[in-house]
Amino acid sequence: MPSVKMAPRMQTPSSAAVAAAPSLTPPADAHETAFIEAEPVPLTDLQIQTMANASAVFAPTMEPPAAVEAKGVTASVWINTKKIAALWSINQNRNSWASFQDAGWRRFADNSDSAIMTFTALAAHARQVNANTNRREEDDNKVHEMYVW
Repeated sequence: MPSVKMAPRMQTPSSAAVAAAPSLTPPADAHETAFIEAEPVPLTDLQIQTMANASAVFAPTMEPPAAVEAKGVTASVWINTKKIAALWSINQNRNSWASFQDAGWRRFADNSDSAIMTFTALAAHARQVNANTNRREEDDNKVHEMYVW
């Protein structure tokens, strides 16, 4: 006859073997710490000029169509034919910047993930090929629209 094996009986751990509950509490101000977004450091004129000269390439053969400047509207303004000197981003949600020839650091509009990704890709291309950009800024000093020529 085959033998039947008995399953071992479950034993309950003794009270000494049970891990003690945590005795430390988190710092009182841990939940009150404000989140501070990082920003890029300003570039000197010499740094911008050096980067612009280092990336000079052939100019495009076509010119962009004549842009219409916004007149009498304070909400937004078009800035045309400026080059991008540098790019900056960090591992924070929707935090990407470009340094333009005329204005220094400008943050890209952060209303959606796809907007940030598109602006960053356009700016990287413009920086790589030393292309002119036309951009629209609003009162918040963010770039809300950009064309690369």
